[in-house]
Amino acid sequence: MHDLAELTLFLPGEIDWTGAAIPALEMTGWCAFRLKSAQRADAVAETLGLPTMGCAASGAIAIGAGDWLMIAPETERETLAARLAETKHCYAADVSDALIMLDMGDTSTLIGRLTGLAPARFGPGKAARTKFAGVPAIFTSTEKEEGVRVIFDISHARHIRAYLDVAA
Repeated sequence: MHDLAELTLFLPGEIDWTGAAIPALEMTGWCAFRLKSAQRADAVAETLGLPTMGCAASGAIAIGAGDWLMIAPETERETLAARLAETKHCYAADVSDALIMLDMGDTSTLIGRLTGLAPARFGPGKAARTKFAGVPAIFTSTEKEEGVRVIFDISHARHIRAYLDVAA
């Protein structure tokens, strides 16, 4: 039998990301859906106007062959869910509560050194999946295209926060 008394949960907004040696800003007010193609990914991408592998555009990030992360303001959650429900040949799931998104500011060179990725791989209009502190993460640019955004599983939040203190 397991003792769950030691189990602590992470709640969004609980961690001070701005106080890290490499400061970050936790993004709030957004939702995310994972969209997986059941058929040829290139045909689905063309039909739905989705970006191709390694690219990001209009709230969609291509994170794998036939695999996209759709991001929208929280106020558009129901509209996006309805639109994705009508999509043929794809499966969609709301993953908003499973992910955390950080705005890392203008740290592309540093993030490039820490991940081994050239900053151009996650610059404007681009996206890259790799490990960050041993955790699977997605890197892309911010809306202003002047900074780096990182998206990862919320269960790794404390680990990433500790890493930002020692990685600088």
